[in-house]
Amino acid sequence: MRHVSDVGSRRAWLGFLAAALWVGYALPLFFPPPQVACGAPIPPDALLLERLFPDVPPWWIGVRLACLFAAAGLVAACAHSAVPVQLPCAARRAPPVRTVVWIAMAIPVAQLIAALWADELQRPAQLFYIASLAAPAVLLLTAYPPERGRGDRRTLLLLVAMGLVWAALRLAVSLGSPRTADTVDTLGQLAMLQQTENTGLNVLRSGALMGVPYLPFVVQGAGLFGSWGLRPTLRALQLLNVVWSIVTAVGVGWLAARIVAPTAALVAAAAFLFSPFMLLGPLVPIPMFHGALVATGLLLLVLAIHTRRSPPAMAAFGVLAGIGCSHPPTFPFTAMMCALALWTARRPPRVPWPMITVAVLGFAATIWPGLPSPQALGSMRQAYARAANPWRPLERGVLGQLSPDDAAQLKDTAHSGPLDIALGTILTPMAIPRTAIRLWGDALFDPLGTGLALSAMIACALALRRSAVARLLLAVLLAALVPGLISSYDRPSLTRMSIAPVAIALLAGVGFELIRRAFALASRPLVVATTVAIAAGGLLLFDVVTPRILPASAFGLALESYGRELDPDAMLVLAYSDWNLDWLGRIGHTAAVIHDRPIAAVRYSGDDSLAAVEAGRRTRVLYWPPGLERYRSITAQVCARWPKARVYTITDRPGCSYVLAAAIADDTWHPALERDRWTVRGCDE
Repeated sequence: MRHVSDVGSRRAWLGFLAAALWVGYALPLFFPPPQVACGAPIPPDALLLERLFPDVPPWWIGVRLACLFAAAGLVAACAHSAVPVQLPCAARRAPPVRTVVWIAMAIPVAQLIAALWADELQRPAQLFYIASLAAPAVLLLTAYPPERGRGDRRTLLLLVAMGLVWAALRLAVSLGSPRTADTVDTLGQLAMLQQTENTGLNVLRSGALMGVPYLPFVVQGAGLFGSWGLRPTLRALQLLNVVWSIVTAVGVGWLAARIVAPTAALVAAAAFLFSPFMLLGPLVPIPMFHGALVATGLLLLVLAIHTRRSPPAMAAFGVLAGIGCSHPPTFPFTAMMCALALWTARRPPRVPWPMITVAVLGFAATIWPGLPSPQALGSMRQAYARAANPWRPLERGVLGQLSPDDAAQLKDTAHSGPLDIALGTILTPMAIPRTAIRLWGDALFDPLGTGLALSAMIACALALRRSAVARLLLAVLLAALVPGLISSYDRPSLTRMSIAPVAIALLAGVGFELIRRAFALASRPLVVATTVAIAAGGLLLFDVVTPRILPASAFGLALESYGRELDPDAMLVLAYSDWNLDWLGRIGHTAAVIHDRPIAAVRYSGDDSLAAVEAGRRTRVLYWPPGLERYRSITAQVCARWPKARVYTITDRPGCSYVLAAAIADDTWHPALERDRWTVRGCDE
């Protein structure tokens, strides 16, 4: 008894020490240092940590990471023996092959024949082809209905309730937020979907992006726009992001309940939803949920194949795998899951070959119409995998802070070590470089979820030989991080690691359960406290800390400074007349979609362009980015036309970015910001 007491006391002390070390990692996240040399290129002789995290002092990030790894190592040392050993029990027998299986097999065969004439299909036929991809799974579902467990409904209701709370919190601060304008290049997704309003565009064969078909974006309405009066809008895409994020979170929680324990479900779902990665979703039109949705669906289907040898799951897996393989960020993970599904299906009791054939044919029917040509694959490699551009200074150009001449000199000037991108990718779950145009500060996940996930990673590594669950989770994590290695810049591609939130959320659920078991803690109050702490940490980081430390875009500053009562008729912005320069702020495109009513934008080509400001408008305030000012000397021409105008210089919170504004028809207007964030001078001064 004394030995047991000593072990318990030692574990308690180790737990307190781990908690103190975790605080050393987490607390500095909420009181971060200011930006180091805003947007300056990374020197060629910079140290490793300076290259990986150039916006913060190296000692700050080094101490934090040391504390986190030490804390996670202590927890893993105490709890690794509690890592689940086996996956849920495999099926004892395979279901019989019924007539409906042969009917289901005939559907993708017919689709593959129709795909030979895919170029000639009109939009209704294209949509019918896409809808028919789900037909084999639906047909088989009627003949092989799933069984329901007793605790399923309660877990499901709790997960849905959490998702609805998250949606209410996010929509309240996301719709109409000026922060959307800071995610400058994400608005290109809306322009891409607007192209599908042209019903002459073939959504089966045409490329949405280089080498990527429109099929992965059907969940955002690609193919439906242009029919029945439907149009893509920023608000509609934001709402879709919220809905699909909730669906994915429910799936993540369900996976955690099945693979780990029911008590891990809410923790995993919270770590997913309240990560800064997913908190970006309701603000932007890009599908932040897409990779996570595909990954969660594939994992759930593989689990159904493993536990029930489910024919509907086999058919659905083939189609979803085809969608995953058609999008580069989800391809590595999907390829791994295909290998796992095949291995599972061929273990006794083996899935009958007709059911496997249905899955293979469904995969072929899904991927074949949009398969890129060899030339397109070569172009993709050149566009996506050349780490030649320096992210940090070019980001200032995207924010509207650089002139065209300055930006042109930066291309293909990156200086990075041979392993920088690989090391940065490995460290992504724990720390990231600041990314202004994604609204991500120093972490991609909340601090508590990160600590739980890293503890689980180390524990799984220690239990690798004896635990199938450990091997699965580590394989999921590695496959989720692989896309970050393929980057066009001198740092990992964070957006391409869209499956990482699923891996980290599942590992956070495992870490929670390990701690609960190792330290014999009561489950219900601990679940509530952990879920609330994860949510609070993620929200504080994303909504309070990050806006104080990240540079803003010129247009985002314009929206913020005008005030909450935005009047699109009284505000006008100047943009580049050359469309090839539009990436330097994307002001023209952003002004057209950011508000319910378009904000007027004039593409400035000379003094004559200012005449459009007065033509039948009641413009009060004129905005333009600093890059355009250096390129065209706007201030002098504004003052020449409106001698009584007042010119404002408006800066962001960290003092890295600014925008210029002129009050040309209102003596009372001034920026709706703190007084220390703007200066003013008259044209006669």
